[in-house]
Amino acid sequence: MKKIGKQWCSLLVLLVLFGGAINLFAQEQEVQEEETEEQETKEGFGYQLAVSLSMSPVLESKPDDGSGKNHFATIKGINIPIPYAQFAVTYTKPLDFGDNPIFSGANIMCVLGPTLTPITLDTQAGIIFTPSPILNIGLGATAGSGWAIGDSHGIGLYNPAAGKYEQSLPFTVWRYSFCLQTNFQFDFGAIFPGEWTHIVITANEQLYYEGNTAAKKYDLWEWSGGIDYVNGFKQTGNVMLGYMFPEKKFRLIGLALAWQSLLDGSDYGIYAKNYDGDFVKLVLGLQAMLYLNDKNQLAISSSLSSQRAFLEPVSATGSNIKKTASGREWSFTGVTVQWVYSF
Repeated sequence: MKKIGKQWCSLLVLLVLFGGAINLFAQEQEVQEEETEEQETKEGFGYQLAVSLSMSPVLESKPDDGSGKNHFATIKGINIPIPYAQFAVTYTKPLDFGDNPIFSGANIMCVLGPTLTPITLDTQAGIIFTPSPILNIGLGATAGSGWAIGDSHGIGLYNPAAGKYEQSLPFTVWRYSFCLQTNFQFDFGAIFPGEWTHIVITANEQLYYEGNTAAKKYDLWEWSGGIDYVNGFKQTGNVMLGYMFPEKKFRLIGLALAWQSLLDGSDYGIYAKNYDGDFVKLVLGLQAMLYLNDKNQLAISSSLSSQRAFLEPVSATGSNIKKTASGREWSFTGVTVQWVYSF
């Protein structure tokens, strides 16, 4: 069963990451052009449309040999490119914290919008507080449902008697989440002025509760083709080390490390030990951003992702909850191109 959707409060992450990169760009331009007039955040509504296309390989998982070490999944072919789209309506309210440059551009942003994939529709709302160019804090909530296309399910529950996942009736069962996230970003060009000194770091951490309205405690459910989810508190985060080029179009390239896990692996109940409920998924990524103009940005990313490896063969359509986790399986997850247009 192929995973073709997104989880977490992805709309908040989208606005934080792109907004942060644009803010860093604006600050850099301000230094280079030696502007004397203070840059102000404008109050009002904004609109953003993000369209993404993911190109991923067909993977074949391999059982672990019992050593508990790392190994790689086998690439068997190429999947059909998967598109998805996000639309966001934002309202920004500037905040006046004085003339200290540490608090320049302080604001509160309200966010509302849907995310559409071929098999899911997710609605998202949140608020982002930016007290400083280097820090912001976000609160968000999501609710979404889905449908099936072929063997790919939007949302469903695991049927132990049948030994497989079954698609739920669309828009009667919902996947939901509530999240708190913080984002830190810094450009070393602020300390070491110059065209070639703009090394940037970003760090994002998100705590969230994710659930399925039809699932009881320990029940397994699926979302956007991903399987073996359970209701519970989770965390995800990422760090990136990047470089901002003096060239105006090719703005940023960076290496990223991301992670995701349950806060309490016992949410898997009696299977938590063998299934390794505390497993931390890791993703290594290469990211690039092209700043086309004030309205158009393009992001390109490629990554290596890890998941639990098992002693037994992995099921394509059923659950792996009764299998014995052993080691970590890495796989090349493909290339994603995302275009963001700001109205």
